[in-house]
Amino acid sequence: MLGLLSAASALAGVPVARAAEMARVITGSDGSEPVARGHSGLNHDGVPLQICVSIDADGAHYRLLGDPASDIADIGKRFGRSLAAAEAMVLMADAEALRPLIEATLQCLVGHPDDFDPTHHPDGVLWLAGQFEGRGLALYVDARDGGIAPAKRLRTWFERLAQPTTDAEALLAAVAAGRVMSAGVEGVGPGYARAKVYWRLAHPVPLADSPIALFGEPAFARVVLEVLGERTVHLDAIVLSAGLALPNGTLTDVKLDICCCPRCVHLDPTEAVALGRSLAAAHGLPAPDLAPLLDRGELAFIGFGLTRAGEPRLNFYVKPRLEGFDHGRHHVE
Repeated sequence: MLGLLSAASALAGVPVARAAEMARVITGSDGSEPVARGHSGLNHDGVPLQICVSIDADGAHYRLLGDPASDIADIGKRFGRSLAAAEAMVLMADAEALRPLIEATLQCLVGHPDDFDPTHHPDGVLWLAGQFEGRGLALYVDARDGGIAPAKRLRTWFERLAQPTTDAEALLAAVAAGRVMSAGVEGVGPGYARAKVYWRLAHPVPLADSPIALFGEPAFARVVLEVLGERTVHLDAIVLSAGLALPNGTLTDVKLDICCCPRCVHLDPTEAVALGRSLAAAHGLPAPDLAPLLDRGELAFIGFGLTRAGEPRLNFYVKPRLEGFDHGRHHVE
């Protein structure tokens, strides 16, 4: 794990000590190193960390995404340490102004701590992400159940955070036709933040039929074809997401992620590097430098997104390699 963090910090141009400290904070570790494996659904093998390489017209940006306190089996205790990790990450990321949005997200999507039901969150309650080279963070909560219909909870959350818009209604309609997975806030504070929702499709439908018109752009279908090739994958291998600007509630971007675990689109490092370069070239983006990361880790997801203005973005999520793991018997569905 530390080898992957070292490679990522070198690419991001930050000291490895900062990357390692961020990993400890995000995983909620109370030891000298970040948690290596736990009860986490972030990756198929329980590893609670991912490096995200995000490529846009300005170049590469590096983030660390993690599942805090995944070493704790008791979900109630895990939630408490996860909240402490979130508070520590707010301070580390200089994002104190984001705290009211985080509190509203937890209240609307998880509920009051006195009413917390751990059975609604078997894989833990929240994930955290931070920028290697700048301010800001992201907090995502498990929004699959919670005892209240996901669409109702999301609507309450939108009403709390943003002005009512047709974009928000389209997002709610898209989620209602699928299965909401998680939702959260990203940014540094009000006016520089967005609400983000992730969902899976309940059944195969053309992307062009989505209530969010931006998913109908042909670029999405081309990316899916290039990544999948001749493969047939389970519908759960694809995750859709969309963001709303806060507080005005307008659509900022949409994204499609494809799982690259051994049961879905498994790529060896050479194939992954070549595919990354091909995708970047097809969309006029700088080629990602994936080789140093894939020398020490494994590709977990490939994401493609478009902003409201049609600007493309590619995300490559790389997880630490867990040596000796039997991929055939362990997979989070």
